[in-house]
Amino acid sequence: MQQSIHDPDQDHRDHSPFLLLTLILVLSLILRLGIIFTIGDIALFGDELDYNRLGINIAENNGFKLYDGGQLVETSYRAPLHPLLLAGVYSIWGENYTAARVVQSLISIAAVIVFYLLGKTLFSQSAGLIAAAIIAFDPLLISFGTWLWAEPLYIFLAASSFYCLVRFSQTAHIPWLLPGGLLWGLATLTRESGQLLALLIVAWLLWVAWRKRPKPPHTYKMPRQIGRIFLPTMLFLVVMVATVAPWTYRNYRIHHAFVPVTTVSGLALWLGNNPWQDWSAVFQRYFALDTEIAREQLAISEATAYILDSQPLWLPRKVLQNWPGLLGAENFLLRHLRNGLYGPVSDNVYHIVFAISTIYYGIVGAAGIIGMWLSLKEEGRLIPGRVLFLLPLVAVLVGHTILHAHSRHRVVILPYLALFAAWTWNNRNRLPYLMRRGWVAVGAWASLAIFLVLVFPFKSAIISWLRSLFS
Repeated sequence: MQQSIHDPDQDHRDHSPFLLLTLILVLSLILRLGIIFTIGDIALFGDELDYNRLGINIAENNGFKLYDGGQLVETSYRAPLHPLLLAGVYSIWGENYTAARVVQSLISIAAVIVFYLLGKTLFSQSAGLIAAAIIAFDPLLISFGTWLWAEPLYIFLAASSFYCLVRFSQTAHIPWLLPGGLLWGLATLTRESGQLLALLIVAWLLWVAWRKRPKPPHTYKMPRQIGRIFLPTMLFLVVMVATVAPWTYRNYRIHHAFVPVTTVSGLALWLGNNPWQDWSAVFQRYFALDTEIAREQLAISEATAYILDSQPLWLPRKVLQNWPGLLGAENFLLRHLRNGLYGPVSDNVYHIVFAISTIYYGIVGAAGIIGMWLSLKEEGRLIPGRVLFLLPLVAVLVGHTILHAHSRHRVVILPYLALFAAWTWNNRNRLPYLMRRGWVAVGAWASLAIFLVLVFPFKSAIISWLRSLFS
């Protein structure tokens, strides 16, 4: 009997990716924990205040309530899952912001593992490791992992759902859609913007099922063909809707109106579509009304009227107004430093942080855009899982062109840019050839130019000139 020959280096090769991933995770966690215990309990900012208050009220058995008009009332102003997470932390450790930030860091580290699996599954193991390293040490993602915003939880849940969807696209095993739908429902209960992305996922699922339909001579009768195409999508939707439905029912009982997740969408639309230069006029009129439903209706009505009155130049104006803030070098870490949330910071420290975060984002973003254009096909065929990674980018660009936009909204797409950037690095030797081929190369060069104009300092003169054309 022929015996297999044991390669003494095989064990090392098999375990080295695991050891490298472990090293990345440990170093990233140490960095996050070091920041948390160094800065202490910094002041809460923006949406953190609402998340924290809701978490405290839930932990104290006061319900999902916020102060409105001086009274504590049931609300649907925020999505529920992140406050429930904070409530769980506060129930165990009391109102301990440090404990909550440690939990946030652990969730962000868990997301790194999921993105490693996505990169490994769709590109290669080395691409997964590179993506994990990029995500683990991204300055902005590290910062959000030490704050109380909902983004780390949303990123983890969305990526976990995407992993299930990718496995379905590769194997056609419908059971993958059960956890995929559940996780996406939970992601939507973390950030209401998951509703828009769910529509894109539905279109993607229909496309994947159409590609996997039986080809001649194994075709089925039309009813069975239609069933095979629509069944996966319906299963995903049913599980997702069933996950969100209890919260939607609770909202209906409180407001006597259909509110899928939150009552903040109308405000986001109005903030991005109004004739005033600052938001104070919007907030003054919005909060002058007594109920959340009345506010939502007013916001949608006013924003819709503004959009209609602004035609036909509304869209180019919105792109020039929103994209610099959405995709530019400005970020929430710099904003926190300027606002003094970390205490007094010298100009030198601020400029160093600005340089590191801008260069990091610029390089990863540029490499990610190249990979986004060039990696979608393999042997002339689109890879469904890689197309799936485009959907968060599309949802953010479309959603925050229509709504208001600032740098926080791009945080959720940074890991997907990292995945594409990892592909670009692994295929760097082929880039001179690939970047000269057809319309894909043209799209890559054009997108790269737009991104670099938005990110780096010389953008101001160009953006000002373009805005003057549409003023």
